[in-house]
Order: sequence, then C-alpha cells, then structure tokens
Amino acid sequence: MRTRIFGALLAAATLTAIAAQEGVRPKSKLQRADFAEIKPGANESEVVRRVGKPILKTEFKRLHERVWDYRYMYGVETYDAEIHFDMSGRVTRIEHYQDRCAMRPVPCR
Repeated sequence: MRTRIFGALLAAATLTAIAAQEGVRPKSKLQRADFAEIKPGANESEVVRRVGKPILKTEFKRLHERVWDYRYMYGVETYDAEIHFDMSGRVTRIEHYQDRCAMRPVPCR
C-alpha cells in the first residue's frame, strides 16, 4: 500500500516538473499543423520559435544526429513528434507516431 502511494506521489511530482519546464508547450497547445511549417534545413532557433522547447533532447553521437521530442494532441490521442537534426543544428527530418505511453512524463519508445 505504501509503495503504491509513494509511486503515485512520485509520478505526480515528475509530471508537475515536466509541465513546469519553462518554454515547453503542453501537448494540449500543440497540433500536427505546427510541425508542418518546419522544413528540412531549418535551424534549432526556428524550431523553438515555432513549437517551443522540447520535452526531451537526445544525442546520438555515432549517428551524428540529435533528436528533440514533442508531444501533441490529435483528436483525443497523444502523439509524439521527433525532430531530427544533424550535428550542425539543421533539421533533417520529422517523424510522427502515436504515443503508447501517454500518461508518462516523457514519450516511451
């Protein structure tokens, strides 16, 4: 019983911390159309200006790529948008997929 309560409190604190990150737009404020305006070749500052800061940044050194994750709503479903950058900070591609772990603070893969 204590473990469940502690787990619920920890999850709530994590969600609050993610939601409170400055510059990160909540998924309810983003739409798929916001990402359609981002084209390959755009730089990181253009992406932040259009859709805000990402909820997660990952760097893949061997692939020479960075990936920024965003969540958005499409109808009643939660989706994840991955914006891929080369190491010079230019967009190479954007991928969208349904988020299987919509209740977690960050998308799961």
